Amino acid sequence: MLTGLLARNAAAWPAKAAIVQGTRRMTQQQLNLATGQLAARLRTLGVGRGDVVAIVLSNSPEFVIAFFAAMRLQAVAMPLNPNYTVGELGRFLSEKPVQAIVTDPSRAMLCSQASATQVVICRASEPAFEPQPAPAEPYEGDALYLFTSGSTGSTKRVLFTQKNLFSEALNFVDSTGIGPDDPILCPVPLYHSYGLCLGMLDTVYTGATLVLEPQPEDPFAARCPCVLALLREENVRVFPGVPWQFAVMAEMQGDVAESFKDVKWCMSSGDMLPRRTYDKFLTKTGRRIRSFYGSTEAGSVTMETGPETDVEFESVGAPLKNVSIAVRASGEIWIASPALTATGYEDDAGRTREVFRDGWYNSGDLGQLDARGRLFLSGRTHSMLSVGSYKVDAIEVEETLLQIPGVREAAVVGVEVPNAGLLIKAVLAVSHALPQKEVRAFCRQRLAMFKVPRIIAFVAELPRDPMGKILRRELASADQYVRSIRDEAAIRVLDQLRRVPATRQLTMVSQLVERHAAAVLGRDSEPLPRDVGFADLGMDSFASIELVTRLDLLFGPGLPRTFTFDHPTITAAAHELLARGDFSHV
Repeated sequence: MLTGLLARNAAAWPAKAAIVQGTRRMTQQQLNLATGQLAARLRTLGVGRGDVVAIVLSNSPEFVIAFFAAMRLQAVAMPLNPNYTVGELGRFLSEKPVQAIVTDPSRAMLCSQASATQVVICRASEPAFEPQPAPAEPYEGDALYLFTSGSTGSTKRVLFTQKNLFSEALNFVDSTGIGPDDPILCPVPLYHSYGLCLGMLDTVYTGATLVLEPQPEDPFAARCPCVLALLREENVRVFPGVPWQFAVMAEMQGDVAESFKDVKWCMSSGDMLPRRTYDKFLTKTGRRIRSFYGSTEAGSVTMETGPETDVEFESVGAPLKNVSIAVRASGEIWIASPALTATGYEDDAGRTREVFRDGWYNSGDLGQLDARGRLFLSGRTHSMLSVGSYKVDAIEVEETLLQIPGVREAAVVGVEVPNAGLLIKAVLAVSHALPQKEVRAFCRQRLAMFKVPRIIAFVAELPRDPMGKILRRELASADQYVRSIRDEAAIRVLDQLRRVPATRQLTMVSQLVERHAAAVLGRDSEPLPRDVGFADLGMDSFASIELVTRLDLLFGPGLPRTFTFDHPTITAAAHELLARGDFSHV
């Protein structure tokens, strides 16, 4: 089905640009020819129907050629991140037998080290074989492997057919009405479902031009001036970006509005779009970002496809053509679509049974539909943190943190702390020094206490993957929190306890308990009465557990969760701690 599109484009617009990247301009006819030539090379290596062809390439004409060469042979393309290490590549290449790896000269050695599979270097400008003709009959079978972390965090392999991919393009193109005169600039990786579908597949389906950046692997902030220039020079009409990219452009100097004045479809996907980014971009350019909702498993799902004046930040629009969504009683969003994988997670049968049922897919997201059939997301199950007996939406906390003056970026994760379970950690990139107590005070005015981050860390930049998604796993460490409790001052006090009279010991331990009770309550700038109950000081059950955690880290493991209820004042807690040990563990 897909290779027929290339032949159609070559016949209808032979001299029209199919792909533009810097000084490279490949016509529709050249793309069709190059695809046939690479397919012929792969055929000589034994690649045929059902065989897996790994593609290890950055955004380039060669990526498009490699993908459609595999389609022409009725093989299965498996795009992989070209920035993987040898070990990472080796892991993916060992999970599924691969017949060939298509890459570029700079990564050939890397691929050879990662796998004994045949490595083919793709050069669009060096034809060497008689083109392999496209199949006479349309082929609807297996075509693509993509990997997704889904809502559980573990990588899973998803298989799509050519029919799925054809339907994906059809659904989006028919919903938006884009055509051959609507160039698409794709600033996101083609190996990702978002770039592959809304960038590559849609241009081939419509016969439009795919515009790629000359240096796609540089940081986006460095590429941004080039992106803005390409929007103008190539008369781009469709821009599928990610929230981080829109945030960077909203901060750019110069006339960003001029670059976007002719862009009809300005879309964001791949992560939640912060309200602040939406507002800043609107102020900067006068353009509303359309939140595009989809998933690797189900493809394109919803977007506001009406006039830009109808776009609302809170809405991700109505289902695209041929797509159905249902919001169950639990609020979970289920999706049915011809673009939906029919086989689920190939390497996770248990998870497949949970989320794929009777042609529907449980996205793991929460939302509701309005009277016009538009979807409003209210949360994501994988962003919900179980903190004590409470559920906390990490996205809600992040949105609150982004309102603090000076906070450029915010990420919220849950971290496990011994004897405390999960605590909320906020990692912030700030434009100027920001005391932790100010962050907590700001949040405490706007969030229930159990939602207020207990651990706060500052970084220059949040770690991100090539799609701009925050690498939250890299942030989920409690080491800094533990060090802040067992700091030099606390260790010095505990060490001195062995050598001072009993009356002095009570004072010193009371001071430590008071210090950490004040930190939990956010009242560290004022003395706390030592004979007033913790509950009367404003400490709820969640805050009490955190105080127990802090004391447990200081005075040794074993304090019960009920410690502050059994010993409900600072003085009573200090007496009990003194009675429990000789502090020889310090």
